Amino acid sequence: MKTLLAVTCLLLSAMLGHAQGVDDLQKSFWERLAANETSKDEDLRQLNKSYEAALQRLMEDFQKAGKLDEVLILREQIANIKQDNDATAQGSEPKGPKELLQLRTKYIESRTGILGKHAAEVVTLVDRANSLLEEQIISLTKAGKIGEAVKAKNTLDKIAADKAILAARTLHGAEVAATAAWTSLTAADMDIVKKGQHVGWLPEPEDDKKQETSPWAKAVRTQSGRQPVLLTYPNCTVRFKFRNGITRFRANLSLTNANGDVTFVVLVDGGEIKREALSGAVQTKPLECSFPATREIELRVKYNRAERNTEWAAWINPEVR
Repeated sequence: MKTLLAVTCLLLSAMLGHAQGVDDLQKSFWERLAANETSKDEDLRQLNKSYEAALQRLMEDFQKAGKLDEVLILREQIANIKQDNDATAQGSEPKGPKELLQLRTKYIESRTGILGKHAAEVVTLVDRANSLLEEQIISLTKAGKIGEAVKAKNTLDKIAADKAILAARTLHGAEVAATAAWTSLTAADMDIVKKGQHVGWLPEPEDDKKQETSPWAKAVRTQSGRQPVLLTYPNCTVRFKFRNGITRFRANLSLTNANGDVTFVVLVDGGEIKREALSGAVQTKPLECSFPATREIELRVKYNRAERNTEWAAWINPEVR
């Protein structure tokens, strides 16, 4: 694909150098953009094929072990991916054995890599085409070829408004941001999905001396140091919104009740990306995951037992990038 991009830029430069018209430049640009899309689709098709084969092998293992429930879940997943080019769009919270969730995590990481690679190529192609078109607008205007200059300007406007190109820019921006420093969720807009659910940030010791006197608060603070802590009651879902795209999340998990038994869940676009079960208090467990670029994530805590304790679930120092 790097070769394709290099050829594209050379072709566009050659066209401009030979003083060919705006129509030729526009035609070449959209052809190369379509070629990038075709290449991306083929990469995703191969990924889905590999993912389907891995699911098939896992299903056969469960079948040999006589585990019917797992076989049925895997069979459903295989049927879904055969019908849907994006396996990350299947359902809101995929259930199943940990082996399935591990495969899904690897699939999402690979898919994110493919989409990011092609988005970067689109951005490079578009930026080069825009530069050439802007040069044409100036030269054509100076030459008195106003009709051709307007045509070049319209092409620029069309490129700027193209939804696929805008999506590629957003994704590429998120990929670039992923190399930057981690950002605390305290800087994001927070929304409690269902009213009446209990959620809040554990303040720093100097901000609220009274709260720090409770045993569970002291325990969590001992584990977190001076890092921010997001506290939620199960079953609570909290949504965070970001100005720029993000592709990764991390936090340390903890409980405030020795009898607690919950599952921490990270969701993107309504679909479950990562889950970690935790029971017992005064311990921490790391959680980290990656996902397709998004400007919104949800954090959820679910009870693992029918009996509901009143423990706080702690997301210690939750960060994104």
